Amino acid sequence: MASDDLEIDDAVREDAAPPIDRGVSEIGALLGEHVAAFASCRGIILTDDDGHPIDFARRPDRISRLDLQIVGAQIERALTALRTWTAGRGLGRPIVTLGAERGILMSAALAGDLTLAALYAARGEIEPLAVIEASFAGLSRRLGDLLGG
Repeated sequence: MASDDLEIDDAVREDAAPPIDRGVSEIGALLGEHVAAFASCRGIILTDDDGHPIDFARRPDRISRLDLQIVGAQIERALTALRTWTAGRGLGRPIVTLGAERGILMSAALAGDLTLAALYAARGEIEPLAVIEASFAGLSRRLGDLLGG
């Protein structure tokens, strides 16, 4: 009987999704809450003004650490220009949702030239976009408060 239980446990373990990688700090834990809340979220990363990762959370079966870091670095460059443009027009910090053929990218410029970026599955496979956007904007505000911005 004990060996049957072991086989069942192994079968469950094989089918279960890997746990969310929640980075290395309380920021990673906070980012991990967002990833856990949305099954469509592949990963989310906070980067500094040079595009270097501060912390992240990800689904290891959906995106590698390196790919998530590349996303963060690349979107940071684009948001730097957009941040300057929106600030010059009194619009505040930008939050951008970019829909693409194979997924959705959300990004936000935070205080101190920090950038938050998250990748989600394609539109047909995600939770309602308005719900994700509202949660992402709320997370951006929480991080701003936590980081003093």
